[in-house]
Formats: sequence, structure tokens, C-alpha cells
Amino acid sequence: MKHFAKLGIGNIVENVVVVSDDIATDENSGIAYLQSIYGSNTQWKQTSYTGSIRKNFAGKGYKYNLSLDQFVPPKPFESWTYDSELGEYVSPVAVPNDSGTIVDGVIKIYRWDDFNKQWVL
Repeated sequence: MKHFAKLGIGNIVENVVVVSDDIATDENSGIAYLQSIYGSNTQWKQTSYTGSIRKNFAGKGYKYNLSLDQFVPPKPFESWTYDSELGEYVSPVAVPNDSGTIVDGVIKIYRWDDFNKQWVL
């Protein structure tokens, strides 16, 4: 089974559908099949759960970045930047090293405060 993302205005993913391997022997045959069903003017890109194709598995609301040939997730916070090597957004300040540790029976979990640009316990 192969997965294909339907792209809408601005290359935003509208939907992800599955096509059988016997129909989608490669990306082009999968796209041709989907265009025969949804219309020849529809745009499709193959995606993969493993991230082996276009860095991230496409989800509704993701954007296909043509120059990177990657599916980029929605930006979680205004101050974060997209790292195309990692395929994810990163905060301007690293998560504290003790995140996830247990102190006195309580797990230290931080949340991002975008207004103050810092991690808050």
C-alpha cells in the first residue's frame, strides 16, 4: 500500500489516501490513478509513514515545500523555525536537560511559553 497526499491551494495537504501496490507501482502510476478518480487537475504527492519519502508523513494541514521536497507540519509556535535536516520545528531555546526526569516522585515536564520565549516547568 502506498499513501498519497492531495494538495490544495498553497500546497496545503487536504487529505491522504491509500492506493494498492498493484495499482501504484510507482509514484507516477499512483498519481495517474488518483487523477482518474478525483480529476486530472488535482495535485498529488506520495508520502510515507517511515519518513523515507519527503521527510514527514503528510497530514491534513501540512504544507508541501517544493524546494525542499518535504511535507512540513504546521508551525507550533511563531518563534520556532523549521529544521529541514530534522524535518521538524525547533524552539529558539533548547529544552532543559532535566526534562522528563523524576524528582520526588514527580516528572518534570516543561511547556513552551512563546510570549517570553522560554520553557516553563
